[in-house]
Amino acid sequence: MDLVDLELFISKTRQIFGHSFDGDILLCGGKPLRTVGLRAAKRKKGTVRHKGTTGLPKHVIKLVSDAIDSSSSELRRLNLEIWNNSEVRFKEEKACKLLAERVSSQARFLVAACERTVCYNAEYDALPELGHASGHNLITTSTLALAVGVSAAMKTLNIPGTLTDCSVVLMTHGMPDFSTARAVTKASWKFRAKFYGKTAHTTPTPQQIQKTESIQSVILDAGKAPNIIPDYAEGSFSLCAIDSPELERLRIRVIPIYEGAAAAPGCTVELFWDALYEDVVTNMSLANRYTQYMINDLGLTPADIPSPSDSSPKAGLGTDYAHMESFRAGKTNALVGLDVLLDDALYRQVQQEWVSDMKQRGRLVE
Repeated sequence: MDLVDLELFISKTRQIFGHSFDGDILLCGGKPLRTVGLRAAKRKKGTVRHKGTTGLPKHVIKLVSDAIDSSSSELRRLNLEIWNNSEVRFKEEKACKLLAERVSSQARFLVAACERTVCYNAEYDALPELGHASGHNLITTSTLALAVGVSAAMKTLNIPGTLTDCSVVLMTHGMPDFSTARAVTKASWKFRAKFYGKTAHTTPTPQQIQKTESIQSVILDAGKAPNIIPDYAEGSFSLCAIDSPELERLRIRVIPIYEGAAAAPGCTVELFWDALYEDVVTNMSLANRYTQYMINDLGLTPADIPSPSDSSPKAGLGTDYAHMESFRAGKTNALVGLDVLLDDALYRQVQQEWVSDMKQRGRLVE
């Protein structure tokens, strides 16, 4: 049974994450129940014995690294194809086809009874007019690279693959001016406001909110002449806050602002709310293991990388240097994913931390 069929993953991603990610899962690896792990009662012949929190054995790290390096030329070609043929979110037909062809030929496993699954998320959508200025071509390359490394390790270590509910999701995204293994992503909620009124002369109306919150905006329709206030105006907006509860409090305060802005001159307004993006709950235990492999085992140090959202050639997001940096991230994520499958103590720690964080945010009720 082919368990790296990208078309299947695309449909499953929408079911599991809704609109939380623009990209799609590329690889899932499952841990067979009571056959692999630090304290497993039975192990299949040839299965690696994990050494607990010290990390993977050196020969496994080398196995993953060598497998990823061997795919560099092929993935560089795919990287450039996605870079040169940018597609906005949910319209990535060319990129999806390229990834499906590449991934479906990578690995095949027999389904086994599983107690955990590691998912690797890739984004390959581009920005309108800017193309891949946010470096999602590098996220895709990194994820494909780690898929190569993990599948090689799973074959050698006799770890069956499966597709089921996700235990852990891993992804690396380029960041400006600094490197961190754990990034904070805000919750956001997009909406569109349409105002209906009467044509009149202009009058400036300032707006302001708290410094701890933000409203991103773009005016889509504001009339045709500078000295005429139109009878119709439209804008697209995005509310941002540190987490979902704070975002809801901001939304409750913002709605009357738009209603009041419409009511004051005798207009009406319609608000059309898009999908809610909840804040991503990151995991310190996984971040620490990522840092351990990145610095200690692979001999790498955090390096400056091109800043996202820069459309100029100097951004370098399509260069050989950027490609190799994505490979480094891919190797590290591959090793962390294998640790989740093989290290029972680490996985318990990850679960406990996740439950605690979710309860603290009010998103998990016992």
